[in-house]
Amino acid sequence: MDLIGSVYGAWITTNPEFRFVIRTSLDGGTTFGAPVLVSTIVPVPIVLPVPGYAFRVLTFANISTDRSVGPFTNRVYTIWQDFRQGYSDVFMSISNDRGMTWSTPVSITGAPAGSQNFFPAIDVDPLTGVVNVIYYSNQVNGFLLDVYVARSINGGQTFTNTRITNVSFDPNAGGTGPVTLIGDYIDITSVPPGGYIGVWTDTSPGTQTIFAGYSDVVIT
Repeated sequence: MDLIGSVYGAWITTNPEFRFVIRTSLDGGTTFGAPVLVSTIVPVPIVLPVPGYAFRVLTFANISTDRSVGPFTNRVYTIWQDFRQGYSDVFMSISNDRGMTWSTPVSITGAPAGSQNFFPAIDVDPLTGVVNVIYYSNQVNGFLLDVYVARSINGGQTFTNTRITNVSFDPNAGGTGPVTLIGDYIDITSVPPGGYIGVWTDTSPGTQTIFAGYSDVVIT
């Protein structure tokens, strides 16, 4: 929902093609407009093409709005993981007209080509309008995982990506072989003014554990 009460519903179709689709309600969710295409998607393989990986990676629609009183009020942000470059990366598309039209999707991670960046989640700070995106990445050594947060203070034009895990972790830790699930549990919520709380699945203790991290760093 945005500052003026528009409600957005988003999902990903799989037949006949993968597409990010959105519908908008201008009456508090009583009725919704026709589906609008945000972008076609090249789906990420269910198992990422990394030797030793066996955990599933499902592709979800993620959406948030700018509810602040600022230069990007009511801007709508969509993010998803996409394999269009031959590896999993996080893409964003933006709407400034309540979901009627969408910008050309762009990668927001700045990660090395060939690295796997996946399971993104988004939230926009309701006071400052800072865009916060959390995701997993294997960019440090190609196998072990870390969690990163991408943040934008200029309406999604540019992002600063920060590794928030102190130690890279093995997705197979605690198992007898390659695990099929690492837990599809990762999310982020903004903590005004300018902070956030992230939660994710981490195996650095030797078994799958839900971690949470808090940052009160206001970026400028």
